Amino acid sequence: MRVLLRAFAVLPLLALAGCSGSDDRIVVTGAVKLGDDPLPHAVITFYPEGGTQGQGGAARTSVDGTYTVPSTQGAKGLLPGEYRVTISLMLRKDGSPPDPNAPPIESDATERLPPEYSHRDATKWRVTVSKDAKVHNFTIPKGR
Repeated sequence: MRVLLRAFAVLPLLALAGCSGSDDRIVVTGAVKLGDDPLPHAVITFYPEGGTQGQGGAARTSVDGTYTVPSTQGAKGLLPGEYRVTISLMLRKDGSPPDPNAPPIESDATERLPPEYSHRDATKWRVTVSKDAKVHNFTIPKGR
C-alpha cells in the first residue's frame, strides 16, 4: 500500500519534469510572398533538423501572407534549433483553396509551387529559430 502511495506522489513530479521544455518554445511568425505580392492559403512547414528537439510545426498563411506557427502538440511556438522549411500551395482547378473539411485524397487540388519550395527533400530553405531569430520571411520568385 505504501509503495502505491509513493508512486502516486511521484507521478505529478514526473509530469512537471516532462513539461519543463514548454517555456523554451518560441512563437515563429513571418510572411510569405510570391514576387512582391502576399501569398495567401499557403502552408508553411518547419521540419526539425539535426539535433533539434520537437516535431516542428506548420501554419497556413492568411490573406496578407502572414503566418504564426503553433507546435504540433498545440503549444504556441517551436523549440529553438535548425529547421528545414517548405511552402506548399494547393489550389483547385478554379484557383480556389481546397475545402478544409474534405480529406486531401478526395480533393481535386494540386500543388502549384515547384518542389524546390514545396517538397521536404528538395527545399534549400533552412532557418535557425531562436529568441533572436523568430521572424522568418520567405519570397518565392514570380513565374516559378
